[in-house]
Amino acid sequence: MIAFIDDHRGVYGVEPICKVLPIAPSTYRADATRRADPAKLPARARRDLVLKADIRRVFDANFGVYGVRKVWRQLGREGKEVSRCTIARLMRQMGLKGVVRGREVRTPRRASAGSRSRPPGKPAPVRQGIAQASRQTRCRVDQSAGKTNDRTSLNSRSRCRIVVDTFRDPEGSKSAAETPILR
Repeated sequence: MIAFIDDHRGVYGVEPICKVLPIAPSTYRADATRRADPAKLPARARRDLVLKADIRRVFDANFGVYGVRKVWRQLGREGKEVSRCTIARLMRQMGLKGVVRGREVRTPRRASAGSRSRPPGKPAPVRQGIAQASRQTRCRVDQSAGKTNDRTSLNSRSRCRIVVDTFRDPEGSKSAAETPILR
């Protein structure tokens, strides 16, 4: 909103624009004053400016591999008392990330456009993942413990999930493939 007011205040003025937008003219003027004179910024914003310079210095001095924890510890060794969550917030704002050890992240599928199994305009087949069963229906239930049991009541207190795969023809014809397959 501030940028919009800046762009159009020469034509319409600040007060008429602020009557239409949900912002008070004093709020706009206070922001404009702060942008013109950084000494009038709130204390947190002034401290953030100083800390961002220190974080950038420590991050660059260590070849850009330090993460939040190591930057926080280095600033502590230099005598700057800063909370770790503040360092994390400022590094997020600056777009800085440390290097993570371990394997690189791999996706199970390629992200290329040619890897789709169907053309972009064709709709996906109808798949149902919800089992509609009454209390008397016996279903095969996959429990979180890893065992598979037959249960009469689906409303048991134990944690369980029903895995149902159903494939229905797009034309709606009934076939043997439409019956639910319970795993």
